[in-house]
Amino acid sequence: MSRKVVMQRDPDEMGLFSLATFQTLRLEALDLFDRSLAESKAEYLERFLEQQVAKDPPPLELLSQISEDVHQRLLALHQRHFDARDQIRRTFLHQYGLDLTPFLPADPLEYHRLNLEEALSFFSQAQTHLSDEKQRVMREMLENELASAGRLYIELVLAEQLYAYLMDWLMALHIVSVRGAWTDDPGIAERLTIH
Repeated sequence: MSRKVVMQRDPDEMGLFSLATFQTLRLEALDLFDRSLAESKAEYLERFLEQQVAKDPPPLELLSQISEDVHQRLLALHQRHFDARDQIRRTFLHQYGLDLTPFLPADPLEYHRLNLEEALSFFSQAQTHLSDEKQRVMREMLENELASAGRLYIELVLAEQLYAYLMDWLMALHIVSVRGAWTDDPGIAERLTIH
């Protein structure tokens, strides 16, 4: 038995109640996305998406909108990550005259993997004017920033996985939709046949 997958043409055609339901489901998905990131568990959003996909027909317009929302959140996470990296680099440069750039990994997304001991050892040898108190504050600041960056990196990776999961479902449902349209209209298959 085959399933029908139909793309909703226009939200105005859904009616007021359906539009409210659409927005409620959309907001629920975003809450579940945030919960998934906060608890580092993809299953919250995945279960919701699986429930939507199991509907007959699956709500492609809703899933498309959720994918846009998740993509926007993913872009915001990337921006936060880059801003945090730049902020710690600038803080060390302006407050201590120390450039962290040579110690940062080549991949800007992995700056949380900075070798703390190597950087601090180099700075303490190169900057003899740093007191023990300043070195302790620098260590503490770097440890906190790198821990925060590590958590943000985990969120980013999970957000990218959830976005890919959602896009895989959307692509599959669109393919089913197109194939369903072909079988419903035999004239399309004849026009696409190469002679």
